Amino acid sequence: MKQKFTILFDLDGTLVDTAPDLMHAHNHVMKKFGYPTKSTEEIRNLVGQGAGAMLGRSI
Repeated sequence: MKQKFTILFDLDGTLVDTAPDLMHAHNHVMKKFGYPTKSTEEIRNLVGQGAGAMLGRSI
């Protein structure tokens, strides 16, 4: 039997800090529709709960 090797990476907060990118994207959408924006720290607390939670809890 041939052995297969798999490598998985968890980039969000482990290898790459994506919170600033998520904050910019989130704030762009919120500004466009007239909703309040969030700081990077506020976005950090919402990351990992899914996009629906991030947008739903932002309004």
